[in-house]
Amino acid sequence: MRSLELDLTRYDTDKVRSGHLEHYDQVFEPWFDRELVLLELGVHTGGSLELWRDYFPAAEVVGVDVALPEGFQPGERTKVFEGSQGDTSFLSEMAAAACRVRRNDRRGFAR
Repeated sequence: MRSLELDLTRYDTDKVRSGHLEHYDQVFEPWFDRELVLLELGVHTGGSLELWRDYFPAAEVVGVDVALPEGFQPGERTKVFEGSQGDTSFLSEMAAAACRVRRNDRRGFAR
């Protein structure tokens, strides 16, 4: 189980506090080591982005929030965009930018 391989005390996220990760392990197991782009709507403190980055070691993690956490610095394989998930124009621009970054960094998407 992937969640048992991580030091969950490092992540400030409700996904740890709620105990949901043990259920995620079963659902996400086929994708643990695949190259993928994971989108998190609602960044809060950024803890979930860091968790997903480590949970999926080959993934690019993209976060969207209407107000990004003050002082949060995206790290390796983590990108953040400030805007509303209700704004379809913003989402289209964000998706295009996230896909461009992915293509440039990783030579395309895994199928």
